[in-house]
Amino acid sequence: MHSLKHGCVHQLNLRMRQPASTIHRSNLAFLGRTILAIAITTVLLLFSVSVTTARDIDQLDHPLAVDIAVGTSVTFHLNIPWSTPPPTTVSVLFGLPNSNVRHRGTAAFAVQDRRLSATYQWQPRGSIVPGVEIQYAFEIVSPTETSQTGYATFTYIDRTLDWNIVTVDSVELWLQSPRAGLTSETRTAVIKALSVLKSDFNLSLTRPIRIVLYTDGARMREDLGGGTRGWVGGVADADLNVILLDGEMHGLSEAIAHELTHVVIDHATENPFGRVPSWLHEGLATVIETQVGFNSPPYNEIMASIATCEQFVSLRGLTGSFPASDARAIAAYAQSHSLVNFVIDRWGQPAIREILDAYSTGVTDDQAIQQVLGIPLDDLEAAWTQNLAGIPSTSPPSPPPIVATVTWSGGANVRTTPCPNGVVAYVAPNRASITLSGENKKVFGVTWSRVTDGNWIDETRLSFPSPVRTSSPPTPNITAATPDPVIAEKTQAPQKPTEAPGRPEVVRNLIIAVALLLIFVAAAIGVDIRQRR
Repeated sequence: MHSLKHGCVHQLNLRMRQPASTIHRSNLAFLGRTILAIAITTVLLLFSVSVTTARDIDQLDHPLAVDIAVGTSVTFHLNIPWSTPPPTTVSVLFGLPNSNVRHRGTAAFAVQDRRLSATYQWQPRGSIVPGVEIQYAFEIVSPTETSQTGYATFTYIDRTLDWNIVTVDSVELWLQSPRAGLTSETRTAVIKALSVLKSDFNLSLTRPIRIVLYTDGARMREDLGGGTRGWVGGVADADLNVILLDGEMHGLSEAIAHELTHVVIDHATENPFGRVPSWLHEGLATVIETQVGFNSPPYNEIMASIATCEQFVSLRGLTGSFPASDARAIAAYAQSHSLVNFVIDRWGQPAIREILDAYSTGVTDDQAIQQVLGIPLDDLEAAWTQNLAGIPSTSPPSPPPIVATVTWSGGANVRTTPCPNGVVAYVAPNRASITLSGENKKVFGVTWSRVTDGNWIDETRLSFPSPVRTSSPPTPNITAATPDPVIAEKTQAPQKPTEAPGRPEVVRNLIIAVALLLIFVAAAIGVDIRQRR
């Protein structure tokens, strides 16, 4: 023992007698190796530890756990210590957070090695959509008592995908692998829509909601479950507090504003005795979407065509689900847009909120309109249709009369009104000359020319002499609208701003920069040591 101590002291004394330059080089070498080790360790840890995403949530070591197969099943698991005799029944209770409605399922269970394990599989069958938050707990019944675990919460979402989560006010955005600009675009749309609803109509969300944006539309429809049609652009459900959208659809900003409005209306009028009519729901949603973006269908032009051809859907016909056909559905949206604007122009924006407040008490359509506007529902419809006579024509200035030639084999129908289903006055044969008055009118995207005898003919059936006069190109077809809630496909995508890197990316880049700086310092020290030697 004594010799070991002496040896240690001896070694220490030898180090103390080393020249100063040698000590300096040794210390620098040790410092360089230390810094280099720290830098390398930092880089390795940075790239070996994955960034936490939405799919890591709810996977913690916990006595309660879930396995999610979106569109198929949710399996609830319980695994807790158990020292008493086996229970008689184990059940799982689950439902929306803060809801009085709870589903109950009887779980299979076993007690082994002083632990109780239980499992229950639930098949949603279309009752929920991705993004819904679900709360659950297990109830354990034994011969002597009934106990219950605390509640746990999970998000019903496809965990095989990476989700970027952004919070805007009371809206939580879940974006699947967002492309450049998508986060900025969606944030702007949410902020603007909520701002307009609040400032113009004193309407706002009464509880947090979640907007889930897939950048893979096919995957979204797959997660919605079998049978979801290919034209579905998303769904919105105020009861579930979720809006689900295809993030690559045209007119995304307008779609977000439109569906947010539906949820806000449902929040404001929630009651078990009645519902807001579709014309008010969809009309206000189209008004808000046109204030947020520029890719909405040309509602005013469509409404002018409807008024010209007198193809109205009755106001009472707009209280329930809209027609399924493309043309009639978009006509219903245009009418709703026009009617809500008429109410705003005649009675002011506060009237819309007052009507919604009336509906929140469970009144009928007639009662709500009479209570707020002071007229019966039928009188509202009559006043609105009379006002439509003042809609300005969208036709360009009329050119001088001109003679055109029918170029349609079999002849062309000359109608009493500029409408595709107007009464046929007569048929002009092929190659016949038609004298036109110069008055034109565009109806449902088709330009009609007035014949000098007062009737109308479709310009696409005619050719014009030199100088060449071309008919106005038809407007793009308006695509099918989805059932309630509807997300109509838009026509022109807005310019996307360049996306700024998120905070996690900035922090990651900063750590990499610091690590590289440490490596550089270590290398510089090594060079200094070699030069001193």
